[in-house]
Amino acid sequence: MKYGKWHEGTLIDIRVGSNKPEGFDELPQNFKGGIGVKREWFDDKLMPIPEDKLIASGIRKDNRGKVYNINDGSTRVIQRLDEDLRDDETKETPLENEPHQKFDKHKKKWVVDIEKKEQFEKEKVTTEKRQRLSVIESRLDTIDVRRLRPKEAIIEGTATDEDFSNLARLDDEKTALKIEYGIINEELKSA
Repeated sequence: MKYGKWHEGTLIDIRVGSNKPEGFDELPQNFKGGIGVKREWFDDKLMPIPEDKLIASGIRKDNRGKVYNINDGSTRVIQRLDEDLRDDETKETPLENEPHQKFDKHKKKWVVDIEKKEQFEKEKVTTEKRQRLSVIESRLDTIDVRRLRPKEAIIEGTATDEDFSNLARLDDEKTALKIEYGIINEELKSA
């Protein structure tokens, strides 16, 4: 015979023998439970109630599946019934394709983190402007080198119309780049 000892609705001991130990109840020979099962998971004949019925009636919790940490979005998988979510976890899936988000505890859902997104966009624009300044500086250096030949030709008196045209074009480009450089530099200083 099989015997089980229940404490506060939980099976805490199983014994097999011909004599019923004190404080134990007789279990059916085909009893499918083990230590730690709850009495409420079984009917009057100690036959298991189907899990879906226990879940639907609220007797068991089903948090199985992927859960998300509300602080950093990291995941873990719950594989067993009755496992509770931690205080910093949710089953709510984070927003798709949105790197700047946070979990709103009041709304109980993921929302765009406007502050973080704006900061990112500001840093991105700043980085792009600094990269543009670097490109302008490089181009100005190249223009200075390319201006040398037509200037030498003018000084030596051997300049052609093409030399004058190239020098004028390079001077115009240099002026435009210096203006752009100044505007971008001021924007960075005021940011």
